[in-house]
Amino acid sequence: MIRLGLFNASINNEKGFVWMNEAGTVIFHGSFAAGSGSVIKIGHPRAVLEIGDNVSNASSLKIDCHYRINIGKRGKFGWGVIIMDSNLHRLKNSDGTWVGKGYDAVEIGENSWISSQCVILPGTKFPPYSVCALGSVLNRDYLNGEKGLYAGRPAKLIKTGIWRDMADNTIDYNEI
Repeated sequence: MIRLGLFNASINNEKGFVWMNEAGTVIFHGSFAAGSGSVIKIGHPRAVLEIGDNVSNASSLKIDCHYRINIGKRGKFGWGVIIMDSNLHRLKNSDGTWVGKGYDAVEIGENSWISSQCVILPGTKFPPYSVCALGSVLNRDYLNGEKGLYAGRPAKLIKTGIWRDMADNTIDYNEI
């Protein structure tokens, strides 16, 4: 089942959902839920957005796909996350030549948790079973074979061997 803009996180009062597809390809491998205030844009006819099974976000997820974005199964996103595979505006060197190609594929590994207000930029390859801390910027290939916690602007690997178990969100406030 694909659910778009159907629920609202208490931290966000945005309503609705925006879907823009300029003849690109979107592949859903199962259930997907995007909270209110979310926007998905497929901005090029050859663009491919691929979303694994049981992917969801709280609210205000922004996906801007002009080339290729692949989100692994059971990927979870906090509110206000931005994912983009294009710089949208290319830069030139002083001699008039282009700086880079201006786009690159984004891959988010399965069972990853991208915390609220993170930004995922072109060329990001994020490992499975990993966590991106609140407000971080992912901007490169992080595939080092280990799950872990990534944080910062730009994000760096802070701690290995930890992950968020999506099936167990237990917090015991009596321990405080």
